[in-house]
Amino acid sequence: MKKPLIIVESSTKAKTITKYLEGKYNVLASMDYEKDLSENELGINIEKGFIPKYVTIKGKEKTIANIKKVSLSSLRNLGILLR
Repeated sequence: MKKPLIIVESSTKAKTITKYLEGKYNVLASMDYEKDLSENELGINIEKGFIPKYVTIKGKEKTIANIKKVSLSSLRNLGILLR
């Protein structure tokens, strides 16, 4: 079944939202934050309009890879991404 994807922060939120949406959407929990501002640098690029410099939080690489995989699959299933 082709269903849009919703990504939320916690597994509790994912379960609750899934109940309300009655199976019409795939709901995935990201399990907290995956990226943060750099601790070793200022964390923003002043010269480029204060653009934030995000870094992956240690140990979250698998979670990010899974979110990317599920997102791409969802886009393909909905016909938005053809490859």
